[in-house]
Amino acid sequence: MSEGIKKIKRSAIFVDLGFMEYSRVLDLQIEAVSLKTEKRNLPDIVFFVEHPWVFTLGKQGGRENLTVSEQFLKQKDI
Repeated sequence: MSEGIKKIKRSAIFVDLGFMEYSRVLDLQIEAVSLKTEKRNLPDIVFFVEHPWVFTLGKQGGRENLTVSEQFLKQKDI
């Protein structure tokens, strides 16, 4: 190892959340960051999660940019 470079030993907790709404996971992430900020010696946390499907549109995007029908969106509860 080069001089001046410190080797840092870190630990992590891996959490499988399964299938969960984005907003619930975001709340958990914010809470985890808050705890880690308060107590730096806590292990890092890595969340594994699957969110419901989404269509992502840019700032200028709108429904007119989707290539699926309104019927399809209703069938999928989108």
